[in-house]
Amino acid sequence: MNKHAENDGLSAQVNRSKSTVNVNETFWGYVISKGGLAPILAASGELAATVGCIVFGFAAYAHWLLPGSTFGAQLLPFKIASTIMFFVFAILLYLIAHRGLMSEVQIDVKQREVRLVRRNREGASVELDKFEFARVNSVYMKRTQPDAPSNQLFFEVMGRRAPIWVAMGTAREIESLMIRIREDVRTRKPANTPRPVRVKPAAKLRLVRGGSGS
Repeated sequence: MNKHAENDGLSAQVNRSKSTVNVNETFWGYVISKGGLAPILAASGELAATVGCIVFGFAAYAHWLLPGSTFGAQLLPFKIASTIMFFVFAILLYLIAHRGLMSEVQIDVKQREVRLVRRNREGASVELDKFEFARVNSVYMKRTQPDAPSNQLFFEVMGRRAPIWVAMGTAREIESLMIRIREDVRTRKPANTPRPVRVKPAAKLRLVRGGSGS
């Protein structure tokens, strides 16, 4: 019994690693991200960007500290230009490492909105864009080959000229994901029925006859 359970868990992990699309369930909806080796490659790219940031940051001012460094009128402009260039490269690599290289699409069923997020290897996320379900005109896929992981899923959003890319995978993966998103987007939010207002009965007026004066 335990061997079967272990084999089932191992096969599930293998299938998840082979899958080109990851769908993680949350209490507010689900998150769509790249599967397969994409998370490992993204983490490796962020690590390389961190190392490059340190190298370029050190190189930006290291040549000013070299013994025998000259500050002649001919060499000084080249040193200033190289320092600025190295600092720009270091800042760009820092932003890449900080924001991350793993993009994901968050389908929030409770808030009825779609969020485009960038996440780094440490789990920190940066929200790039978001739009409501009501602005989604259509959800469609571009087919290539059924078994090839090159079928793509797109959003067509009101007010956007270009479609928004969601995921890429096999035709089976993309089609099932497309059907699910369409159902979530088209499902209308239940209207809040107004509570019945209780009207208090009008108070009865008593007519009091005044007494005759003597």
